Amino acid sequence: MKKQLQKNLAKFAFITVLGGSILLLAGCSKGGGEEPQDGDMTEITVNLAGIEGEISEELLLSSSVNGKAKSKQVPQEDISAYTLPDFDAQVAQPADDDYAVNALQKGATVRHTSGGKRMVAVPLASRVRYRIVLYRANGMFHASQQGIVGTQLRINVARGETYRWYAYSYNDTLAVADLADYNNPVVPTSSTRDLITATGTQNISASGNTPLNIVMLHRTNRVAVEINTMGMFSTLTGVTVTLGGDYFTTGGNCNLLTGAVTGGTTATSPVYTVANLPNLPGTNAGDQKVAYYYTVSNNQIPTMRVTLSSLSVTPYGTSTARNFTSSAAFQFNVTAFTSAGRSKKARIDLIESPLTLGTARWARSNLFLNGNSTTGHNPYRFYSTNAYQIDRESYWPWRGLTPGGQAGTGDPCLRVYPLGAWRTPLPTEYQSILSTAHTFSTAAGRPIIYTASTGTVSPYPSNQLVFYANGFGNTIALINDVLNIGLDYNQQGTRAHLWADDQILNVVAGIGTFYYLGTNNPGGFLDPAAQNTQVVTALLNNINVPLLGINILSAGYRNVRCVRNPAVPTTTVP
Repeated sequence: MKKQLQKNLAKFAFITVLGGSILLLAGCSKGGGEEPQDGDMTEITVNLAGIEGEISEELLLSSSVNGKAKSKQVPQEDISAYTLPDFDAQVAQPADDDYAVNALQKGATVRHTSGGKRMVAVPLASRVRYRIVLYRANGMFHASQQGIVGTQLRINVARGETYRWYAYSYNDTLAVADLADYNNPVVPTSSTRDLITATGTQNISASGNTPLNIVMLHRTNRVAVEINTMGMFSTLTGVTVTLGGDYFTTGGNCNLLTGAVTGGTTATSPVYTVANLPNLPGTNAGDQKVAYYYTVSNNQIPTMRVTLSSLSVTPYGTSTARNFTSSAAFQFNVTAFTSAGRSKKARIDLIESPLTLGTARWARSNLFLNGNSTTGHNPYRFYSTNAYQIDRESYWPWRGLTPGGQAGTGDPCLRVYPLGAWRTPLPTEYQSILSTAHTFSTAAGRPIIYTASTGTVSPYPSNQLVFYANGFGNTIALINDVLNIGLDYNQQGTRAHLWADDQILNVVAGIGTFYYLGTNNPGGFLDPAAQNTQVVTALLNNINVPLLGINILSAGYRNVRCVRNPAVPTTTVP
């Protein structure tokens, strides 16, 4: 009897607790109502189609967003050039890109035109986390689930019903917290994370699963600062990026229904290192990193100061880093944002420092076309070390854009990144160094060493301007009316041949141009050019092949040593 009484009391307690729980759940809903039974349930399949943003007509026409390259040029950037103790830099002031740094990456497509604006849907990166919150039509909270881009997300829903949904993400792989209050769907902003959201309603099919396609929108403004080491022909392996003040506002709340952001306070500016600097979207070489700063303010930042310190780069194809001890500070004018969800991008191009001698600032080593192809990443490069070498990719025709191409087509030094920072030397610039202090070495390649050159030594291998006796390649020729472009080397190990850039001159034997000739060949009176340097003329042969429709200007193949382009105004920073 006693045991039966205990069972009845336990049963009563269970029913009481269960009833209280049901009442509690009902009290949490906005409109009440019962959840559908299992037989009425189906699934909604979530698909994040991307992030929507506006792209300018200029960027659209100059890119291949639509899969077709356009010829219209992007407007000229506001560029400032700096000479720093350890390296040089060119700085592009912030310009509106409306998140176009993402929009130009592979996979971006023009989504629609609305009110004359070009909109693009940019796919989210794999493994980005997001959260979906669903409410029934009567306002009752239904579900909140976290999803991962690349993994299918399915949520149980009732057939035939209509749901209000909210989606939000910080566009990274970190966990996305649930709403603090389902009755007040707001989420916080961040100065280091990109808040993207979307909302809408979805009718659920009476049969089969229902797809939910979502395009997110940016809710905060962004300043992107790209740190680019392509001009150092290196990957960025170490850096600390600090700001000169607390320029940004964060801590505001974004209303998921309206997208409006309210509140916010001044945020402490983050400090970035190479470990938390992502690659610029669409790149993977490690020489284009970007620091992102987010703000809920639309205000101008006229003097945003960015300092780079503890800089370390590793030249392409090597494993030895170059560590720089000095820091460099740059100032930017971030103009006002026209509305929320906009982006501006600045760029800092770091450039290998030159060596000064005579009237020019010289590259430390010869120009080559990486892989002898213009299609690879950053193809126009300087060798990481200056040495005797006979690589085909470093012998150029006069004013030729490719080592195996036609002469007279352009200045290859202008193609070195950043474009226009370098050019081929003038004959007068070679002449300005002929009488300066130099020695003739008997080492391999018999280098000519200009001991009077000045420039930074460490962490570069040397601060001496050195030309190696790499010789030259024979001219293109016609043999039995067949074009012969085979390369035979001449004077390797005895003479240095380097092209000068000039207008074609009339010489006694026909048409000619200039090049630098230096030799360390102890030939005595049998070799008038022994132990000297000079600027001489080269004949340019006009080879015409009517049957092939080819008219080739040729004078053989020589090395190219670039000089800094004085047409780019430069400020010296101590």
